Amino acid sequence: YDHLVIAVGAEPMKPPIPGIDRPGLFALRNLQEMDAIVEWIEKIPDECTTCHGNGVNGEDDTKKHAVIAGAGFVGLEMMEQLMRRGFEVTVVEMLPQILGPVDVEMAAIVEKDIIRKGVNLVTGDGINAFLPNGDE
Repeated sequence: YDHLVIAVGAEPMKPPIPGIDRPGLFALRNLQEMDAIVEWIEKIPDECTTCHGNGVNGEDDTKKHAVIAGAGFVGLEMMEQLMRRGFEVTVVEMLPQILGPVDVEMAAIVEKDIIRKGVNLVTGDGINAFLPNGDE
């Protein structure tokens, strides 16, 4: 090589969304931020203590739930790790497909797989605000 550039990771965008600085919202850029997420997760009880057990359409709303903004490689890895820890996961992606750099056919295969695994996937839409839940 005459020149070598190693670009590792991307800088997550922090949009001006109401509530973006609320406790429990994280960006994931480095190991320290990962450690902060793990520490937060470990403090969450296994079941919601303020929920009634009767969610939308009669579903159980006592499970832990996480929302991931962005369905790129890091967002989907986070989705998988949260599912392994027992969370119900919603992934919100502004683009019409997950994994923006991947071609449409490949992304569709991954989309079908994560939906089959129980992820609530929202594409072509964004997050307008981060509102408090009943625990606050």
